[in-house]
Amino acid sequence: MEQADFSFWSTIIQAVTAAGLIYFAHKQTQINKRLQELQDFVAVSVIPLPSGGLNITNVGKTNLYLKKWEIGQIHEFFERSILLPAVNGINLTISTPSDPGEYPVKLYLYGESKKEKYIAEGKFFVDTAIIHGQAPLTEFNIEQKSGGTAVASPAPTIVKRSRAYSFDTRKFNWQL
Repeated sequence: MEQADFSFWSTIIQAVTAAGLIYFAHKQTQINKRLQELQDFVAVSVIPLPSGGLNITNVGKTNLYLKKWEIGQIHEFFERSILLPAVNGINLTISTPSDPGEYPVKLYLYGESKKEKYIAEGKFFVDTAIIHGQAPLTEFNIEQKSGGTAVASPAPTIVKRSRAYSFDTRKFNWQL
């Protein structure tokens, strides 16, 4: 084998090796990106409080920052975002409407790099319920029976019950 033939085949082998390395590096980069996406998932929990308000907790694997929230017509914009850390479960409590009805919930979030923007959406419900003598009551209605004796019966109590759920947290390029 002559020097020219050796040089030619050596160049071919080097080119094939380089192309193979580029292909495997590209595939490894795709695998690493996919693993990062699986590891760093974003999720928000929304829990109503008995005293009114919503408790917002980051239950995902990456830190989130809350820029704005909306519940029905009530909203609040934060000039400096509020951190919702993924590690220790710090909760944020926000105010809610007290009138009975169904209200959409939107939370505008972003990740560690401000390029990753998310929106969490859900619903908040306020229902009324009438309780007849089940709860400890302080008021009584006095009913006159036909025989002339008065009977005390508990007055019905109207209570408000709130429910909430977050049904979607997804990437969304919002502008505020």
